[in-house]
Amino acid sequence: MSPTDIITITDGPNRLTATRRPDTSADQFNLWTSSAALDGGLGVDSTKTSRLGAGTVQSGARRPGRELTIGGVWFGPGQAAAVGFIDTLTAIGDDGRAVDVRRTTGVGVRWCTCRLDGDPKVTPVVEDDWARVEWELPLYAEDPHFYGSERTVQVTTPGADYGLVWPLFDPAGLLDWGVDGPGGTGALANAGRAEAWPVAVVSGNAASGFRLGDGLGHWVVYRGAVTEQAPVRLDFAAGSASQGGDRTQLVTGRGWWSVPPGGQVQPVVESLQQGTTCRCDITIYDTYI
Repeated sequence: MSPTDIITITDGPNRLTATRRPDTSADQFNLWTSSAALDGGLGVDSTKTSRLGAGTVQSGARRPGRELTIGGVWFGPGQAAAVGFIDTLTAIGDDGRAVDVRRTTGVGVRWCTCRLDGDPKVTPVVEDDWARVEWELPLYAEDPHFYGSERTVQVTTPGADYGLVWPLFDPAGLLDWGVDGPGGTGALANAGRAEAWPVAVVSGNAASGFRLGDGLGHWVVYRGAVTEQAPVRLDFAAGSASQGGDRTQLVTGRGWWSVPPGGQVQPVVESLQQGTTCRCDITIYDTYI
């Protein structure tokens, strides 16, 4: 067991913290005792069709959402404190609020976003000067992954002093206006054990759009005006782009790329019109399953 093993569950106004190693000398403490689906991996759902001969054919393998059941025992000084704890527990996820689950261990923080998935279980035992509350909270995460540290890099288009790169057209038939300016790029690494899908925000004055690549031949092409006041947000996991909060259909090249587990890519952004520039902030999280 890690020297530090703390779970924190929040939904905005409500916060619950429990640990595997509580300070039992404190007036009140919360012992985390169960964590179904929080440890270990997650399997896949698939379709299995019988062959004409022996065996089956497996197809359509995908990971389902993650069903989490987190439970523990709270100890406190009496009825008032117990009621306060129960009020917090039973309000978590009320009205469908998103619930943030974070686990802190000796290897860092891993988190996921859930929603309430059933009735919380509460069993209080209250005396005059002390109380014990056994509790269990059922949660469901649509995204089965856990996330760790944030990784961010900024890439820019060529500066004003950079010229054309020959040949003028790349294999995709798009003009390549130059090379990265000083300080315009950096490696984007994923220390996790599953693919990490970026979120990118592009701004600048690229009147005819831009393309964003991973340095390995995969490109997302956006053919719309990008300004400082109207940046474009690209969600690679969803395969979508939005501008001003509204989804846009101006993505014409859908080479959505990811950062492999334990690997890295070298992102590059290019304007589609000579004389225009833009910059891109790209974020991923170390990703686990």
